[in-house]
Amino acid sequence: MQVRPTERGDLDGVREIMNWAIERTPTNFNLEPVTLESLTDTWRTVHETYPWYVAELQDCAYGRIVGFANAYQYKPREAYRLTAEAAVYVHPDHHGGGIGRALYRALIDATTQRGFHTLIASITLPNPVSERLHTSFDFHRVGTITHAGFKFGLWHDIALWQLMLG
Repeated sequence: MQVRPTERGDLDGVREIMNWAIERTPTNFNLEPVTLESLTDTWRTVHETYPWYVAELQDCAYGRIVGFANAYQYKPREAYRLTAEAAVYVHPDHHGGGIGRALYRALIDATTQRGFHTLIASITLPNPVSERLHTSFDFHRVGTITHAGFKFGLWHDIALWQLMLG
């Protein structure tokens, strides 16, 4: 496996993993699948400021991208400019194999190098695997928002986690 910065040609694989999560889990609060065009537009607009990484395997029956991680704007107001939010997704066939850890390490290093001060993660509850992952990187749970999102006919809470960088 190789973890590297995302390139334009990787975005279809990223989209497939993202849409799997959108369509089957409450971990992503999008309600409709993302298109390749909208994902490409987002990536073009933000990847020089906010890092994006992929995990790539050479021999996969369904394609080579098996996970991705990206940072994005936490909030649009200027005072938040040194705070980013993070997301990590791994193809369901590869959960538990260390791919999420490798992606998060690369993302944390890159956000630190780009001068960010704080990294935020929102975890849909319950999700003990994601909570263990964040704890292993010294994220601290700083709060819970109850009924933060309505998906699949249910209200979902999110836990907010914070990592101070640098």
